[in-house]
Amino acid sequence: RYGWDSARWGQRRVGLDSVSGSYTVRWVWNASCTLKSARKFITNTWIADGSLSRLNVNALLLSKDDHEMPKIGEYDDKFQNDLKLYVNRLNAASGLIECPQANRLAEEMKQEHDRIADLCESEGYRTFSYRAVVIGWLKAMMLYIANGYKWDKTMAEYVRYSVRRDMYLKMYFFGQQIEEEFEEEERQQQHGPQNLLSTLPEEFTMEDYLRMRQAQGKRGDGKSTLRTWKTRGYIDYDEVTETYVKR
Repeated sequence: RYGWDSARWGQRRVGLDSVSGSYTVRWVWNASCTLKSARKFITNTWIADGSLSRLNVNALLLSKDDHEMPKIGEYDDKFQNDLKLYVNRLNAASGLIECPQANRLAEEMKQEHDRIADLCESEGYRTFSYRAVVIGWLKAMMLYIANGYKWDKTMAEYVRYSVRRDMYLKMYFFGQQIEEEFEEEERQQQHGPQNLLSTLPEEFTMEDYLRMRQAQGKRGDGKSTLRTWKTRGYIDYDEVTETYVKR
């Protein structure tokens, strides 16, 4: 978590023989495993505290008709030499580096995933998408630097694909767990006091008010509450239409 956020971490001790230090953590963690192992390792705690959203998830999704085995081997010297140019550019990068195209891409992706979350009515998807977009932006910046500070539309195409794939796999493998976390959180929030007036429309009748009270499990006719709301200026009563109106 410290590494993902580039946060400072270290020791602070007081004494003659003490060592004190604080460092910005830069840590890249890679893991490869089966789906069963991943689900066993990534528990609900990882989902609730944001650890999973900090990971970029990928997978080999082979169909039952796909009998191709993944090719395992080592890259040759030519590939290593070709790659060295881009690695050297990344190592040489320093200071504040800005890429307007990457910034616009990140904002567009955020809006896209907000729309998807709205259409799916999934707060879990929305929560996962925040850091997935940031991870995509980081990839865009690395490609921009590695390409000699030159932007190319293929970078945007790859980053969009990468973020969508990351989101698809997180929801495919762990979506049910994160939705259950949000449902539990919502149930816990409902245990606290609720603003009853906010649950009513701008204009409501006595019947509307009584139905609301019944749905909330309130006892009695609630007329004293209506009188209090009226006395404090929260509502007015229209005797002609026999309706209450919020101020």
